[in-house]
Amino acid sequence: MSLVPEEPLFLLDARDGFVFERTGALLGDRERLKRLRSVRGVACGDIAGLSVASARVPRLVEETYRGPAVRVRTAYGRSLTVTGDRLLFVHSHGRLVSRRAVDLQVGDLVALGRRLPRPDEPCTEIDLVRLLWERGHADAVRVEGEPIRRLLALKAARRQPAMLRRDEERVRLPREAWKRLARARRARGITGTDMAQRIGYRQACSISEFETCRSLPPAKAFRAYLGALGEQWPPEAVIVASQVDRWAAVDSANARYRAISPATWLASLDASDLRWLDRQPDKRDLVLYTRAHREGAVPRFRAVTTELCYALGWYLAEGSVSSRGARLNYSLGVDDDRYLPGLRAAIAAFGEGTAALHMPKGRPKSRHLYVQAPIAVRMIKALGLGGTALAKRIPDLIFKCPEECQQAFLEGYYLGDGTKQTEGRRLEFGTSSPDLAVGLLHLLAQFGVVASLFRRPGGVFTIRGEAVHTQPSFAVVITSVQGLQKLSWLWRQAPSAAAYDRRISDPVRPGHDEWVSDTVMSVPVREVEVFDYEGPVYDVPVGDGYAVIAGTGGFLSRSSGRRDARSGRRVLRLGGVRG
Repeated sequence: MSLVPEEPLFLLDARDGFVFERTGALLGDRERLKRLRSVRGVACGDIAGLSVASARVPRLVEETYRGPAVRVRTAYGRSLTVTGDRLLFVHSHGRLVSRRAVDLQVGDLVALGRRLPRPDEPCTEIDLVRLLWERGHADAVRVEGEPIRRLLALKAARRQPAMLRRDEERVRLPREAWKRLARARRARGITGTDMAQRIGYRQACSISEFETCRSLPPAKAFRAYLGALGEQWPPEAVIVASQVDRWAAVDSANARYRAISPATWLASLDASDLRWLDRQPDKRDLVLYTRAHREGAVPRFRAVTTELCYALGWYLAEGSVSSRGARLNYSLGVDDDRYLPGLRAAIAAFGEGTAALHMPKGRPKSRHLYVQAPIAVRMIKALGLGGTALAKRIPDLIFKCPEECQQAFLEGYYLGDGTKQTEGRRLEFGTSSPDLAVGLLHLLAQFGVVASLFRRPGGVFTIRGEAVHTQPSFAVVITSVQGLQKLSWLWRQAPSAAAYDRRISDPVRPGHDEWVSDTVMSVPVREVEVFDYEGPVYDVPVGDGYAVIAGTGGFLSRSSGRRDARSGRRVLRLGGVRG
């Protein structure tokens, strides 16, 4: 088998949520390679059960291949490019039958995932500390809270000589009580040297310092001292906090600027520090803020709400970041005035201020909605929303958040960048990003909606007498009555909502697809192109009876097990799975 580079996969991360990635890019991009540490599985088709599920997989295999490759195109604009011996599944006589890609014929009904799974436990909050740190957007960010003070004190203690035991609690005892214990020690014939060895010290002078109240013994050592004498815990004994705890407890007007303070730079923490913070009972009390903006601190954990996802959807459509990286901008038009109240309320979910509206002088149809939100800017970049138009993609968060949040995200994106057809016969999303187009197909598939994908070639056009060069673009289109019915929440605010209402009352017409089950469908092959290929190919081995969901549109396919014309095998272990 194998998939050629750039074929989409729907992967399962450590929290059993789905993320969209492409083969090849996973191994060719250092940042994406880091993300494989959390990948545990992949979306699969259960061949016997005629259903879509998820399966844990231990590894991703890369090989060098030389031989025939096949590009399959089907109805609805779905496509997949694989090696010639890759097995795809054809719906025949009520069951799925495997067939080599090179043997497919035009008209064959190949199996695709119709409804992609959602995680059993949706993601309901964002850990901003981990997100910004792991994605490299911790610059100029301070994190503050009592757990930070304790962490810095602990790290300071680790830098101290171990013999000083500055991280241990001490015992304070009156001089008279020590005199009584010293007499008991001598009465039993225990020398200072012997006692020092029994309680973990090297020299008799340490015992002398304790018994003459010149220093306080660690609580553990004092208990060993009492045990050697057969004495009970003295009622006069008082536990004193460790030196580390006393460092951490010191507070002053300049406390946050000290080496041991409740605040530090997020970029100065390492992976072990984050794990330590995660174990603290008050980890949720941490706040973040950017340099010199402590009054704008936001909580470490941000709830994933419909308002937040609605604002993210709008940002994907019309958003940008100021050149200084602290302000979110939404570029709107006069037709968007009806959405301004809802969008402003949603932007407030970022928790960093109220959005302001600016109308550029001399441009009466333009509006700029903006808010100073430096942490939100970093969060958006870390979620993958900060790229150019060609690099736009749906954040992984959206594939694993609750269904109502997915709806809010799609609604925001559609109202900002979708085509509101006055006749109400179709919903259309236009984009110049291939990743965004495929991501929309996958996201809509989580709702059980079958969309078509159209590719429009680029070219040179004349606009106002000037030549304008355009890149290829993509359109994700829903025309079926069933799809429009399922997405009624999407177009409810559109000016043509009444037209869509009339459309969904029309009789349901058969489409190109044939439902194999509630989660699997079959669509006719429109074109099979065979060509020579030499280069890297990829496989995700799954168990017997399963097929990986891959390609643009979610083809069910698996390896044939043959390794002819392959060399340079490289196995990459996926995070959290042994195999």
